[in-house]
Amino acid sequence: RGGRLRRGWGKASTRGGLQGGRATTGARGSEHGLRRLLESSAPMLGSGVVEPRLERAFRGHRGAVTAVAFHPDEQQVISSSLDGCVFVWHFRPQLRPYRFVGHQGEVYDVAVSPSGQCIASASADRTVRLWNNTAQGDSQVMKVHTGSVRSVAFSRDGATLLTASDDKTVKMWDVASQRFRGSLAGHTHWVYSAAFAKNADLVASGGEDKTVRIWDVEKKVSVVTFQDFDVAVNKVLFNPDGSCVAASGANGCIKLWDLRSRRLLQHYDAHAGQAFGIDFHPDGAHLASVGEDQTLKLWDLREGRLIYKVHGHKEAPLSCCFAPSGRGIVSGGRDSLVFVWDCCRPGADAALGPIDGLDAAGALPP
Repeated sequence: RGGRLRRGWGKASTRGGLQGGRATTGARGSEHGLRRLLESSAPMLGSGVVEPRLERAFRGHRGAVTAVAFHPDEQQVISSSLDGCVFVWHFRPQLRPYRFVGHQGEVYDVAVSPSGQCIASASADRTVRLWNNTAQGDSQVMKVHTGSVRSVAFSRDGATLLTASDDKTVKMWDVASQRFRGSLAGHTHWVYSAAFAKNADLVASGGEDKTVRIWDVEKKVSVVTFQDFDVAVNKVLFNPDGSCVAASGANGCIKLWDLRSRRLLQHYDAHAGQAFGIDFHPDGAHLASVGEDQTLKLWDLREGRLIYKVHGHKEAPLSCCFAPSGRGIVSGGRDSLVFVWDCCRPGADAALGPIDGLDAAGALPP
């Protein structure tokens, strides 16, 4: 159950983690190109990103936490684990967490529908379960792949579900009817991650074959393949406006590509050991990452540099996710813990008002 943590846990630093404190670029002028790309898209909220402060720890899993997600209203955090369970954690202290049990194998990923009423989980048992976000936790089982399901994601309108698997395919499903809508085939090895672009017209995927592929959803064909990694790709993600894709690799690197020019824009030597989860801040100008070196890091993509390095997990964090407002981050790790971090305290950005789930002092309620 959640408990308020003493402030000061989770020290932050700006040392280490990338070459010379800057990103190395894939081509001449690429770093400036990314800055122009970012400045022409989402509004600037960057001044609101401050040193993350650990505010809450949730304990209950009995295995490594593989994935974490915020509920859209930021009143809940959802997590999945190698213990085969899905937890729904509440920020309100009077509410006990929901524990969903049903998978016959490890759970690798979790996603929350835009309405917050449905939770999807992906498992080694080759199924996806759709859970009602209630104390009863009723679920529907979807037999979606012939191998372990590594990744699950909702489209922005919540109508389509995206799954990726060790059977080397990415598949799309209608959420309401649970009917198959199409397959994206082309990877030559296990697919670890897949994500929709903003308008669900494109899909990005990556995996053990060391490639990041971009797919046209309507035509169900690969339109570009990035082969800049020489190791497995652990996570892929579009930036909020869909003009850029990022990926993390088993060598600790994070790479970003511009989809318009189809060029590598930035390369970060981000973590010692593997780089696992990544997530874009809603402003599109900042990125969070977690890795085998037991750190959570925040990157300023406009400047191409590391701005905060945070220690908190006793074993490697595997996943991270920004709150929809950008004011918080949740991380989950091999230590079976789920941490909630405050990264936008009052005074950091006067343009941002209070949000649900944060009290007047900017702290998550106990």
